[in-house]
Amino acid sequence: MPSAVTDRGFGTASPTVTADPAASFASWSAWASTSSSGCMSRGSKPHLRVASARSATPRPSAARIPLSRKPRRIAECELLAESVHPTLRDRIFAGELPPGTALSVPALAAKLNVSRTPVREAVQQLINDGLAVYTRNAGAKVETVDDEPIREVFAVREMLDGLAGYQATLRATHQQVADLMAMVDSQRSMLDQPADRRRDSRLDLDFHTAIRGIAANKPLREALFRLDAQAHLYRSDMWASETNRQLTVEEHERIVAAIRAGDAEGARAASCAHVAGLAVRIRRR
Repeated sequence: MPSAVTDRGFGTASPTVTADPAASFASWSAWASTSSSGCMSRGSKPHLRVASARSATPRPSAARIPLSRKPRRIAECELLAESVHPTLRDRIFAGELPPGTALSVPALAAKLNVSRTPVREAVQQLINDGLAVYTRNAGAKVETVDDEPIREVFAVREMLDGLAGYQATLRATHQQVADLMAMVDSQRSMLDQPADRRRDSRLDLDFHTAIRGIAANKPLREALFRLDAQAHLYRSDMWASETNRQLTVEEHERIVAAIRAGDAEGARAASCAHVAGLAVRIRRR
């Protein structure tokens, strides 16, 4: 077992440096052999780092090992967390993890066939996104959004999405306009297929994310991401409605038509009307 950690590292006494190079080397070797056991990771072999007094002749075996490289295990965990987070988010938006559902790290890790670390990081990110909440002694669970707060969410989102449409019109390139048109064409083609909550909510989120990205306003984009997430959280079953699916595509087409025409005020009005209409439809029972 490694000794207790101090502000200088492990508690093992530091080696003694003397004027005699041989004695100094022996002291460093003895210290390294006793300290290396606390720094070994599973399956690794101890590496002996030898230091010498300034007067001693450097030895080839004393070459330093680069410490700036991120361990592969940490990098893999980060990549897994990046994939687990959107998976959980999509399941929340699709209603597969409804409001109030406990986000048990062990259970989710087993279900997704991954280790607990990336799941724990993904759940923390959901909390940061406003899609989950942590309660002491109860753990994390999917956030619940009530009727009154959702009215406030849509009131703010209506104004901000209008601004996003306006700014996107002024900044959009020909290629970006073409990409938006392709997105709404894809959404329209999906109307011939049965409703799929996860797919349809993803298409809607991707469309609005694209416009906000074109607007190139980071504070606006980040604010709208949280508001949009709460809107999807409130009624995931709205994507099961054929009427809502049809109306959503038509409203998206009007937004893109205004952006294509260079009508910034028209894009603002179409974006505001889209969110206002959605706010009414989403509360209908």
